[in-house]
Amino acid sequence: MATLKEAVGNLTEQARILTEAVENKLGDINTEVAKIPQAVSDFTDAGDIIIANINGEWVTIKGGLDIWAAQTKIELALPIGTIITRATTDIPTGFLLCDGSELDRDEFVNLFNVASNDGFKAFGIGDSATTFTLPDLRGRFIRMQGGNS
Repeated sequence: MATLKEAVGNLTEQARILTEAVENKLGDINTEVAKIPQAVSDFTDAGDIIIANINGEWVTIKGGLDIWAAQTKIELALPIGTIITRATTDIPTGFLLCDGSELDRDEFVNLFNVASNDGFKAFGIGDSATTFTLPDLRGRFIRMQGGNS
């Protein structure tokens, strides 16, 4: 049977080992935390931009190289012609107000294609040659169409 002095000595040694292990682990954490500003700097210096989290996957533009991939993912999540509601008076970049405005078919070719492929059910045909019109939802209540409509 160990003496009290031996038991205390063992506890002291175990405490020292545990303390050292914790300090080493904290040291590792502090080292990793210290790397964060450099990582952010490296990230931004490379021109990388995180722009969205779509279906749990971050869309990142890496120095402009992944713009096509990012654009594709955004268009899958928010196709051209999507109408969004927003509880502010500002219009997000890349969106247009549904106010019946007339648009040039050549300038908004992708939106025109969406409108024409749908037979202009929501959009207007404009001058029938060079323009088309946005839906006019001013003062309107948007009601979604269901399968039984």
